[in-house]
Amino acid sequence: MPYKLRYVGSDKYPDYFVIPTYYENVKVINGIAEVEREVTKDRLLKEGFVLIEEKKEVVNLEEDNPEIKKTRRTRKKQT
Repeated sequence: MPYKLRYVGSDKYPDYFVIPTYYENVKVINGIAEVEREVTKDRLLKEGFVLIEEKKEVVNLEEDNPEIKKTRRTRKKQT
């Protein structure tokens, strides 16, 4: 599960820089970093990054559309 982090350690930061870590090299573009591992996320949180949480909406199709009907179609035999 990828994590998105924003750098808030300073008001001024370069547009692009790389942070080498044990498991992966983290590319920070415009203050935003995307990492794959939780260990790397924890390290960046200690270095002045903040986790960006994206809210995901769960959609239940059966509740939204009560007109969904299950039908079974049969084929006619050709003789």
